[in-house]
Amino acid sequence: MLALQILCIVFMSIMLYMPGPLLTSICKDTGWTMGQAGLLNSVVYIMMAIFAVVGGVIMAKLGSKKTMLCALILGAVGCFIAQIAGTSLYVHLAARVISGIGFGLYFVVPATVISYWFSKEKAVFFQGVRCTADLFSCSLPYYIILPIFAICSRWQTTFAVVGIPLIILFVIYLFFARETDDEKVERAQSAESKTSMFNGLGLVIRNPNCWFIILGELGKVFAYNMFLTYLPAYLELNKGMTPAAASSYTGIISIVGMLSGAIMGGVSAAIGYRKILTWPMLLMTAFGALGALFTTGPLLMLFCALMGFGVTGFMVAYTAIPYELPGLTPAAASCSVALTLCIPYIFSSFGPLIYDALSGAGLSMKTILLIFLIPGFVFSIPCFFLLETGPKGKYAQSLSALNPKA
Repeated sequence: MLALQILCIVFMSIMLYMPGPLLTSICKDTGWTMGQAGLLNSVVYIMMAIFAVVGGVIMAKLGSKKTMLCALILGAVGCFIAQIAGTSLYVHLAARVISGIGFGLYFVVPATVISYWFSKEKAVFFQGVRCTADLFSCSLPYYIILPIFAICSRWQTTFAVVGIPLIILFVIYLFFARETDDEKVERAQSAESKTSMFNGLGLVIRNPNCWFIILGELGKVFAYNMFLTYLPAYLELNKGMTPAAASSYTGIISIVGMLSGAIMGGVSAAIGYRKILTWPMLLMTAFGALGALFTTGPLLMLFCALMGFGVTGFMVAYTAIPYELPGLTPAAASCSVALTLCIPYIFSSFGPLIYDALSGAGLSMKTILLIFLIPGFVFSIPCFFLLETGPKGKYAQSLSALNPKA
């Protein structure tokens, strides 16, 4: 099941980030502004944010398997519509809305499946593996989309080609995926308690630690999404790079992020602390992005690597820590993960509109990207106050003292 989740992560993430490497080509072909083309990503962020929360409700009723099947088919349909959409911005946005709904439904499944298939002691490591797969797949568009585009000659056809593996995965998941007995039992219990979803949401809203995590993710994801969208174009237009070179540098962010997921998940499990996954990773992300705007060559590679390492390190945090927070049920923890996706991604979806507004006011691309980094620095501060939930933290030690036999 872990391997199957990883395959879904890979191809759903390629679907999400595929416009980035083609942004300048899309603008040349359609006459759209950079902000308008960036909406191809932003509408997905809005839908995935909304339906990550809705997906938790759907998964509680249908189970992880049926939820993933819905996600895969919607992702594929959105890709295929691009083939017949021509240069109509509104049709392409509608197609990306459909794909975004699919991505939102998909997003809650892998972390939940891991929580059912592995013990709490091992889950943080495998959440790190999941995050590694996530970042690996985020890097792939920056290396494979341009070669596919060269073969297809049309960016619309390139989008459609990305939908083919999603259909294949749909068939594989249909026949080979299964749910654990624990998941089936919990779903049956949830069905008997109609208020369980609202209770879980209430537990999250009242828990300040959940909000510390959400704010941290808000600052991180805004910078991350805007840089994945605009950094290739920035390197092309301001550094004189070819599209292939600009995409390669941007891809380093996700490649190094792969290592971070496995490394930081393992480090946290080994040392017994979780806060190492929070504010240090957020500051690393922000400083990495800052350095990427002012350097070239090996230094640019280094700063992109720092950004990627920080991004995935914090991803491990927000998918693992909620399941360890006191007072949160598994359903509430899943709700916390969904809200941690929902709120920041809705905020970041306004990035292209902000970009066009600032650009229209005469600000340079570099200045705009610098402004986009401000939330990353500011919202790392709340994570200093996050409860240490690791087995060697004060909270776990106090529980151990109260219950020595536990």
